[in-house]
Amino acid sequence: MEQVLNDIERLKLSYREAKTGKEKEAILNEVSVLASKDNDSFSKAVVESIKATNKEAQEYIIKEKLKDILGIISASYIAKNYFNKTTAWFYQRLNNNIVNGKQARFSKEEIEVLRHALKDISCKINNSAAQLVI
Repeated sequence: MEQVLNDIERLKLSYREAKTGKEKEAILNEVSVLASKDNDSFSKAVVESIKATNKEAQEYIIKEKLKDILGIISASYIAKNYFNKTTAWFYQRLNNNIVNGKQARFSKEEIEVLRHALKDISCKINNSAAQLVI
């Protein structure tokens, strides 16, 4: 199945880079041939490919949702006060950098800590704003 998965990933990339309908049609024909060789392995590999794509999309969504506020609030503050980590650690996960040969990612638990941090900071800002009575 590993080889089939590699072939699917290669074909996905080729399809994204294809510029003409003829190129895309040729790639789809390759997919059909691949599926007809071993439909069971092909199906399992497609599911794995979809899972990987979903994971990448989720990581992109986290970064995209934080981009507007990271210019306003301090990533350093969040990293230090909520994770007890460095700013570099935080950005490595946000940007999915390769660290020690593996892609750095926020775990599910870390995403929950981040969610809590943003809510806590929001409450602090709201409380400060409420106290600014003229």
